[in-house]
Amino acid sequence: MSEKRKNLKRPILIVLFVILNIAVIGATAFAEFGNSKEAAELSEIHLNWWMLIPAIICFIIAIVIDIRKYVLMIREMTPDKKNYNFKNARKTARRTVILGKYYDNITPAAVGGQPFQIYYMRHHSGLANGTSTSI
Repeated sequence: MSEKRKNLKRPILIVLFVILNIAVIGATAFAEFGNSKEAAELSEIHLNWWMLIPAIICFIIAIVIDIRKYVLMIREMTPDKKNYNFKNARKTARRTVILGKYYDNITPAAVGGQPFQIYYMRHHSGLANGTSTSI
């Protein structure tokens, strides 16, 4: 019964976290585009929506290159090359990059990503503290 609760608890927490993020973004948008005199009107904003496609492609390319960089660094810094697990390194690198980008975007002055990357690398890559910090 306890194992079932643990398996159910994680998706519920993730959904609550996503809902919290949506609520904060919605409140910010309402404050910016609300009915006050200083608020910008959406009808005044002109965007070229087709320009989002190259922007998204560039973002995805940057993420993929960053993940590859972390995989290569983890491989080079692994002391036991015989037991190097590429699948685990790729998973750790992917999550490290995504966590870093997320925390960079939610912390003031974009200073939160690197400490969380170090913490995640240390606990999930199997590398030492100094190695995780240097990566």
